[in-house]
Amino acid sequence: MTPSSFPNYGYLQAIADIKYRTGIETCKRALALMAKKAMFGEEEIYAIIYFNLGRIYLAADMKQDAIDSFRKGLKFNSRNSDLLQELRGLGTRKEAPVAFLGRSNPINKYLGKVLHKPGSKHGRGQRKGHGPR
Repeated sequence: MTPSSFPNYGYLQAIADIKYRTGIETCKRALALMAKKAMFGEEEIYAIIYFNLGRIYLAADMKQDAIDSFRKGLKFNSRNSDLLQELRGLGTRKEAPVAFLGRSNPINKYLGKVLHKPGSKHGRGQRKGHGPR
């Protein structure tokens, strides 16, 4: 089986056959094969594999692993709408502006307010289902 045939195979194993562990292992094997071979469009394939792996983790009630998988997928394609939608649906927060400082650090609090104030181009200011105010 070639790496390009893996993106959905592990997910199908997990969901159709209810073999979560097998599906997870298949996705991880696909990631290992991808690391060995350079392929055209590999960034998108990585994103798809991490998306499917995350969905398997959700089905297996492993939420934190799912979140981690979706975030890894975004490292390969930061605009992947499926990954972004899953993370939004899980209610996850973006990383703090200064990652090595805690969320409660005053610097992160201030930067978070400035970067994510209503109407800013960074997103968080608009309410769901409403356009600009």
